[in-house]
Amino acid sequence: MVNTSVFWTSSLAGFFWVWWLVWAIHTWRLHFSLRVARSNPSSPSSGRRPMVRPALQSCPVLLGKGTVGSKGSCPFSGTQNFQMDMNHVRLTLGQYLWAAHCVALPAFALVVFGWFQIQLARLLKLCGLLRKASDGDVRHMIYHLVLENLSTGVARIEDTEAGRVATFVYSPFPLYMDCGPQVQFVVRNMMVVKLNLDNADFLTAELDGHTCDLMDAAVLLTHYESNVNHGKMHAYANWGIDPADSTSPYLQKMSVVTACYNHYGYTNFPQMASSLVHKDAGPAVEAVLVESLRTGVPEHKLVTALAEHSKLLKFIIQLRIPFKQAFNRCRADFPASYSCEAHFLGTVVHSLDHWAFVRTIDPWLFSALKPSKHFQTLHRTVLLARCCAVDDIPTLGLEKYFRDGSTEFHRMVYSAAKDLDSSLADQIQTCIVK
Repeated sequence: MVNTSVFWTSSLAGFFWVWWLVWAIHTWRLHFSLRVARSNPSSPSSGRRPMVRPALQSCPVLLGKGTVGSKGSCPFSGTQNFQMDMNHVRLTLGQYLWAAHCVALPAFALVVFGWFQIQLARLLKLCGLLRKASDGDVRHMIYHLVLENLSTGVARIEDTEAGRVATFVYSPFPLYMDCGPQVQFVVRNMMVVKLNLDNADFLTAELDGHTCDLMDAAVLLTHYESNVNHGKMHAYANWGIDPADSTSPYLQKMSVVTACYNHYGYTNFPQMASSLVHKDAGPAVEAVLVESLRTGVPEHKLVTALAEHSKLLKFIIQLRIPFKQAFNRCRADFPASYSCEAHFLGTVVHSLDHWAFVRTIDPWLFSALKPSKHFQTLHRTVLLARCCAVDDIPTLGLEKYFRDGSTEFHRMVYSAAKDLDSSLADQIQTCIVK
């Protein structure tokens, strides 16, 4: 009886492994086999890293003129191109097969766990057992969501009678909306958000001059952070990896992980959205990604003024100089194609952005939100990302934290980070692995 159970268990495991291997080879041939290395001049990341998009002077919000949320043409439209390509770095078949076992399998396990969490939340909500989202909880979530990330949307900080107020402008604002049975991709001119920094409170949110309901604002801003802003970090990180360069075997392995996750985010997640949310959700998510990468990263000099109100921003700003010093000191250990700034974004900033997002967006609270009927698919898709794609994955034998001290560079950076904030220092990772 025992021998029979072992036989069938082994056979099932063997069948699954063969199926997984065939899938991995097919995926590599379809997506990676024809790509070129970063050293090839035709590679999108072979030249200079992308520059930030200038804060053009035609936006009344940036100038402090007119009413906040005033309508008009998008202030960043025009002929300038800040295009970034998120998913283009080549991997060998051997590299992809290794990642299919050591990275993709744990990532798949997270998807399965997250999907069951979503179904449980839906059941609890149906039975009236899911705690309702209070206005106070949602306002708190929005405040920390807007402030506890790279905050590239900050446009103005001013002192008012009610306290110090920060205005954030997100433009353009790509999204998708439910229009009857279909989901339609649209690009709004701008979303304007105000926070009271002294009271740590969310004030208002307007989309093209129309005041957003609290629940809608939470869904829209969570969408923007996860589907628009965050994808730019993934794309920018390509200038800080090189899977084809074996100067450092450890950095080469981390480059493979990053390239795989860029592929998962750009290709696999839209497919998941179409399968698990709505047939039109996948193309809409991909359209949002394309639009966000086309418009690049806006100038964000005012971020430093927010540091006194954000533990995360203060840590990132203070660590940037020690990171650069360690990079320059260990430059010979890095491939020549590496950009220090891109490597900083793809390691320190990216991992902390995930940490902050997970800490801020409680999946049970987000499940309990009741947005307008036009944002139902958007809400469900962002919830899918929160539960299935942003948590840490249980990778075994993969030293993915700076605290692991895999190289002299990582030991130097971790030491400097620990002096600034030991709890945040323990969260920074050496690659994009979620």
